[in-house]
Amino acid sequence: MTAFMEKAEAGPFAFVVYSKDGTPGMTVQLITQFVSDVLAALLAAFVVSKLSTYGARLMGITLMGVFAWLTIGVPYWTWYRFPTEFVTAGFLEQVIGWFAAGIVIAGIAKPASE
Repeated sequence: MTAFMEKAEAGPFAFVVYSKDGTPGMTVQLITQFVSDVLAALLAAFVVSKLSTYGARLMGITLMGVFAWLTIGVPYWTWYRFPTEFVTAGFLEQVIGWFAAGIVIAGIAKPASE
């Protein structure tokens, strides 16, 4: 274990994603991402639909962005040494993105009594 730690500290370190077959155009990836984003928005709407105020629903959805970043972005930084700038940009993307989505979702996903 000591030898492994010394080698890890001395470097170099690389994180590589390799595909021997290449990759098709982006159409499939864009469709897949869109579908997953819509499903995530529907899930967010379901979760906050019982909250009584617009502000609470907006905050709930925005915090989902923080949750996503904490569970996905921070481990990239912690375990794979992704640059701090990349992880910070991921934080901004998640929080601003879910805040923007929350502006719309919070207005639509109201409790049944409203």
